[in-house]
Amino acid sequence: MKSPFADRIGTNYVPSDSEIEQIQVDLASHAEELALIDARIRELSEQRDKLQTYIHGHKALISHTRRLPRDILEEIFLKCIPSGRCAVISVKEAPFLLCRVCSAWRTIAMSTPKLWASLHIPLGFILAEGSRPSVVFEWLNRAAACPLSLSIIDSYGWGDIPAGVDHDIQEFVQSLVSYSARWHSVDFRNTSSAMAKGLAEISQAPQSLTSFQFFGDISLLSSLNLLNGPSLRTVELHSDGDLDPALSLPVAWHQLTHLSLTGSITAGVSIMDLIILLGRCPQLVSIFVSLGGDDLTGAATGGSTSTVLPFLDTFHIPQFRLVPSIALKYITDCVSMPQLRHLHVPTTPSDSDPADFSFASIGTNLPVLEDLTLRLSAIPSQSLAETLKSFPALTRLIVDAYSWAPTNGGTDLCRTTQVMETLLDTSICPRLEELVVLQTAFVSRATLDAFIDCRMEAPHRLQRLFIKFQEPPPGNRGILISELSATETESYLSRGLDISIMRPAPPSASLTPWTGLPAEDRPANPTPLWRGGFS
Repeated sequence: MKSPFADRIGTNYVPSDSEIEQIQVDLASHAEELALIDARIRELSEQRDKLQTYIHGHKALISHTRRLPRDILEEIFLKCIPSGRCAVISVKEAPFLLCRVCSAWRTIAMSTPKLWASLHIPLGFILAEGSRPSVVFEWLNRAAACPLSLSIIDSYGWGDIPAGVDHDIQEFVQSLVSYSARWHSVDFRNTSSAMAKGLAEISQAPQSLTSFQFFGDISLLSSLNLLNGPSLRTVELHSDGDLDPALSLPVAWHQLTHLSLTGSITAGVSIMDLIILLGRCPQLVSIFVSLGGDDLTGAATGGSTSTVLPFLDTFHIPQFRLVPSIALKYITDCVSMPQLRHLHVPTTPSDSDPADFSFASIGTNLPVLEDLTLRLSAIPSQSLAETLKSFPALTRLIVDAYSWAPTNGGTDLCRTTQVMETLLDTSICPRLEELVVLQTAFVSRATLDAFIDCRMEAPHRLQRLFIKFQEPPPGNRGILISELSATETESYLSRGLDISIMRPAPPSASLTPWTGLPAEDRPANPTPLWRGGFS
């Protein structure tokens, strides 16, 4: 619209009194017009809102979700329950979250027993308010006859225990025992004597219990009827104290398929006790066990096969306790494991190793092994090729290259470069598909390139390569691999090789703007992870 003052707008011009009057008269007429437009806009907005409400309401009537059959909705609801842990009492997670969507969903959720068949019970939280125990039992009642999966943790063990709490814990656990006939999987963490007293009310081992996990003083289990039920297949016991009491527990060892027996860095079972334990478990499929004792070589001076584990697939010992190679040889001599496919045991050389001992002798006892962790410090370089040849079925090799040995002079230990050079012969580990190298500071770039090219052309192609570097010793930085170019990385990826390289974080500068501040106030400096390259 045209204004007589158009050329003055946006300038510093000061109108005269007569011009001000003229402007005010002009604005009055336009203000009336604007008010009419605003009224029309409000009217149209109201009409729009009514139409939108009408449309949304009718669209909801014909929505796909509304038409889903109840059984389909139930299956969707069940997928909302955490798969790796038990459900928690929170409106932020299923099943309570589902109950807050609409009345129809609430009705379905409340009447679907499987939704309520798992529950995490932190005793400190539950017993902090008088109404929460009743919520737990109402939850479990909604599960009807469904088998129950429970994780119960005595969180009071992490701080000061209020007066009378032991009695409350015992009483609460005794109430949980009334549901023990439906226990399918139970996990007791930070187990206290008060919890054990409550569990003592169980007069007969739960018939449906298939999985039992326990973190605490293992001796508390000796008087409990929990571990000899007919359905029990998985037992996981962890203690920061002595593990010896585990062998005398009333466990139905003969029917176990999965066993985990672990302790702290100083706790573990002896070689001989492990042999005895394996002899009790003929159905084992996997075992995860901490070895201990002052002398792990113990009776490892030779043995003959007396136990057969025809189904054992996985044998794992935690990394924090090194096992003499000769002790592992003794185990494989005493226990036949014809179907073992996964072996992860952190071995180390021992002064008691016979002069003619070779790690390859272990491989001859494990003909179908596919997945192996090999500590290079346990194998002299002259034995590496022989050792790898003894595992012809390997598809995955994990090489732990960490060593405290001197890098120049001293013991001649295998290096990552030598592993790759050895594997250039595709008749050695001919089925290899994955190589994982941990804690290495030594890799020849030329050898790496040759290894990748060779194994990518092999009948069983290399599919994954992962290398994790440790900080190299002073004076040896020049032997690190040079950076992979973007072109090289893309070439490997396009050929189907999943290649990942992890380098240690660069040392932080001695002086920064954050020097002297607490760690939580300084910016994080995580180890960078590159996919296919170095920096």
